[in-house]
Amino acid sequence: MNEDSFSGPVPPPPPLAAPPMPGFQVQVDGNQNSKIIVAAGSITMKDKPQLPVVNIPQAELDVVRRAWVELDVRDQRVPTAEKAVARLTGNGPRLAVVTGPPGYGKRTAGIKALWEVAQGQSLKLQEIVPDWEKPGSPDVAELPDEPGTGYLLDVAAEISAWQNRGAFAQQLVSYAGELRLSGTFLVVIADEHGWPEAVAGAVAGVVVRATARPSARRVARMHLEYVHHQPGRLHWLTGVPSGTGLAGKAAQQLTDGSRPADAADLARQTRRCGRLPEGSRESPERLPGVAHRRAGRLLRDREQSG
Repeated sequence: MNEDSFSGPVPPPPPLAAPPMPGFQVQVDGNQNSKIIVAAGSITMKDKPQLPVVNIPQAELDVVRRAWVELDVRDQRVPTAEKAVARLTGNGPRLAVVTGPPGYGKRTAGIKALWEVAQGQSLKLQEIVPDWEKPGSPDVAELPDEPGTGYLLDVAAEISAWQNRGAFAQQLVSYAGELRLSGTFLVVIADEHGWPEAVAGAVAGVVVRATARPSARRVARMHLEYVHHQPGRLHWLTGVPSGTGLAGKAAQQLTDGSRPADAADLARQTRRCGRLPEGSRESPERLPGVAHRRAGRLLRDREQSG
């Protein structure tokens, strides 16, 4: 035996290294504005039936596109819509809650904000119908969250009667925070005092307060010319006398305190009168007070919130 040999048992060969376990990888393409759920086991999703949605009426979209009025009776800017856009596109939740008294153009401002956000991106504009499973106790789980959608939720007529305003508001802020992942936005129209701002700073941080209303006279003129396409009837909405005896008659129905919805109604009526002979039953000389004619109608509640 030479010096390189040795006696004793032969040691076993070293154990083979275990092959590395492949990592768990998921590759998803075309997932923009989509919800992705990855689970290591079986999952069960229990969602309540979602509230119905309808497209925001084209007539209301036409108003914010063609006949938007951003000045009040003192020619000062009304910043409600602009502030709502800032809430929706800022670093916080994709939520703007427009609050204020009736007749301050809140609904129209909310639609204007959604329309502005939709420019340059594919965004459906829809209204959530607040047909809650338990009226008076809304549940965030019932809200839709379709990717790439701008939602309007008008609860101005009911929010003050909700039993769970504080809890719902906090849950809604959390819900809106998740909307960032799906490219979705939400504007809520509330009344003057129904939104529980004092519950938490995050709840107060989504509020846009309507403190000024658009000039009703400007609204009437813009609607008549650019929505109803009757520029030849604009003299009915001014105080300038004319040989027809009709100039300014319609304008007498509006004051500095008139609501934008009243002005929109007046423009519609003036358009109708423009198709009739002077002196007929529905001429401007006999236009009734718009506010009185709309009293008690469901449409009034909807329009006053906007």
